[in-house]
Amino acid sequence: TSSAADALARPLAIADACFVAAAADPARLASGHGWGLRAAIEQAIAAAGGLSAVPALDVTPLEQLRPGSLVRFQGMVQDTWDPEYFLGVYETRNDETGEIRVHSGKYVDVVEAPPGHTLLPLPRGPPSQRPGERTALFQRTPMLVVPTPAFSPWAADARSATCATPAVPMSTGSRPKRSGRDDDDDDESVTPSGGMDIDESANGAPKRAFAVNAVGGGNSDAAGAADAGAMDAATGAGFRYAGLGAKGRPVVVKLYDEDEASKLGATSPKVSELVEFVGILSLEQDTPDAPEDGGADMDEDERSHRPTATAAPRLHCIAWSTLGGRPNPLLPSIAAIEARNVARTQASAAAPALRNIVVQTLAVALGGDVLAAEYVLLWALSGVSARVGPEGGKSPIGSLPLSLAAPPPASATVSAAGGAPLASGLVKALTELTPLVASVPISVALLNGPSLSPIRDVSGSNLLASAPLQLPAHTLLLLDEGILGAGELTQRGVANLRALATLAHSQTLSYDFGPYNLDFPTDTPALILSRGKPLSASAAPAAPGGAPPCVMPIDDILVDPSTVDATLATAAATTLGGLSALRAYLTLAAESPSSLTEAIAMKAQNDFVAARQADATVSAETLHLWCSLARLRAQAELSPEVTAAHWEATRVAESQRLARLAAREALPKGPGVHV
Repeated sequence: TSSAADALARPLAIADACFVAAAADPARLASGHGWGLRAAIEQAIAAAGGLSAVPALDVTPLEQLRPGSLVRFQGMVQDTWDPEYFLGVYETRNDETGEIRVHSGKYVDVVEAPPGHTLLPLPRGPPSQRPGERTALFQRTPMLVVPTPAFSPWAADARSATCATPAVPMSTGSRPKRSGRDDDDDDESVTPSGGMDIDESANGAPKRAFAVNAVGGGNSDAAGAADAGAMDAATGAGFRYAGLGAKGRPVVVKLYDEDEASKLGATSPKVSELVEFVGILSLEQDTPDAPEDGGADMDEDERSHRPTATAAPRLHCIAWSTLGGRPNPLLPSIAAIEARNVARTQASAAAPALRNIVVQTLAVALGGDVLAAEYVLLWALSGVSARVGPEGGKSPIGSLPLSLAAPPPASATVSAAGGAPLASGLVKALTELTPLVASVPISVALLNGPSLSPIRDVSGSNLLASAPLQLPAHTLLLLDEGILGAGELTQRGVANLRALATLAHSQTLSYDFGPYNLDFPTDTPALILSRGKPLSASAAPAAPGGAPPCVMPIDDILVDPSTVDATLATAAATTLGGLSALRAYLTLAAESPSSLTEAIAMKAQNDFVAARQADATVSAETLHLWCSLARLRAQAELSPEVTAAHWEATRVAESQRLARLAAREALPKGPGVHV
């Protein structure tokens, strides 16, 4: 309806109405909580036809969006900054009658007096000396959110297709308007953090104030830096953003009422989580220093945390939800449990056929190797379901670090240039079938270069430097050592190599905050492709805490990606539902855990005892690997339980893999790389 559309276009009017109702209760007014805006906005969204009616800032050009309108943004939380104070409740005086009115400063970057009113200065002194005082400072948390890194093109296109086209184009001004606000004031001055700056009219009466008074300027959590050329103006001002494959404009999200949400059981978004935010778009600066001078009066830390609004628009968050599972726009939201279960039931009947098509496609990308393709499928479905063991050495349950090892170079002498990449065909196939795929070509230059893990720039911006390994959960990470040539690793190279190995085998990533390091749990299935023994696997920590490695010998693969394209085209033409059916199947299979029945657990124990009696090298890690592979094989058929057939197929595949390993004994450590 038009009224619902108007509400989405002007949510600040709804915020004002909620504030007026709350202002009658001094306790609600003073706390800033319980104003009822979220419920009112949810009603407006439902009346407009659901969340799809809200334009998405991550897929819609900024010039098509109206400042002050309701938007949503889906992306990865790259960095959480220190909380900031803002002018949550303020007062104005009518210039003619002297009447005092109270206003809300939530969900805007600039507070201002309505026409014919003067903004009253902040009162001084402790609250005990100001009885009845209504002006209040509240707290909100800014966080930097970037477009989803490593998002496959088909997934980005599918999300765009589900997002509404804004009905109201952006106005010439950049000011979000509250009800009764003057539309002619389009000043965009900004100020350094640390003060409540007030603009004055010609007669000296204060008319508007910048709401921000930052509490510190550093990172309280993690983050990353930049896809170098994506935002030149912002980078030049000391502002950088990160994420392997991230494209588009980042957003500074300002989170309100976190303590109130925590009482309801909600948790604030965490670093590296994929989150969808719904809130009010602002293109105003939150500090009053003219942007033309590049923020000359601000130090690098302040500039980094105050990017221009055109480089990083502000989104004043009203509601948010984390994207559980894998972000496949072709499927109902994971929060829509009933609809998701219907999709899973429909896919179950076709799962064996769909699985075979995926394996055949992956086999083409691997030069016809069906056994390796089956292991790649199981790897693509894997994910951390739990962590067990002592602190500092917890093993990720469900993780499957996989290495595809091509024959070592025939010559003992390897050039510094290395060989041809091994992952091209596989990257092509996986990118067309799954929503999150990242590929990192491993070279001596890459390892000896900047840190692959997030590291804070303590001497300058106080942001975290570029971090290709900061990725959302469930990103399929391919580490291609095919191009690795001869060379010597520096201290930085050794640290990067260990970071890769730890991520692959222990599913943790260390963030360097300067005075200390902090390990973050990850869920990023890693696949290493190498010629000879994988160098990344050789650097895996010897301490407990890693999943058992699974090495699959393969032939040297130089597959033309166009061959994979032809195979995908055939699959799309011959599969009911086309590639969309395969994409939905893979997502649902990855989200459908399978368990071992008591009978299968007993069978596994008996097989393990017999295998250990025959071969002393069989260990508890071997049993762990068998169980993981059997569960994943059941998942591939959307089966809730591991059956005897799944277990036997796992044992047969493992015997074939081990036979390949035995036939290729004494793999060299690596092609001339010295640590």
